[in-house]
Amino acid sequence: MGKDLNGKELGTGIMQRKDGRYAGRFTNRFGQRQEVKSRDLKELKTLLNTAIYEDTNHMNLCKTSITLDKWFKTWMEHYKENTICANTKRRYMV
Repeated sequence: MGKDLNGKELGTGIMQRKDGRYAGRFTNRFGQRQEVKSRDLKELKTLLNTAIYEDTNHMNLCKTSITLDKWFKTWMEHYKENTICANTKRRYMV
């Protein structure tokens, strides 16, 4: 549980930075830490809940800085693992 500068509990994954801004963090389904920032606590909670919702419902596919090889591995693991035959998977890997 994070705290603000006065020591008040803010909730899981939310903290107040020394410059007064609030930051919320969570781990997405790819195992990467995501962070949202805002000057307003209410707005931060809305942004954090939206980001978690998008991650839970697979609305955030990938980051723009991902390489083609990493995207292929992610695509195979999350979208094609249980839907294609073993022979097809083997041919994709060649």
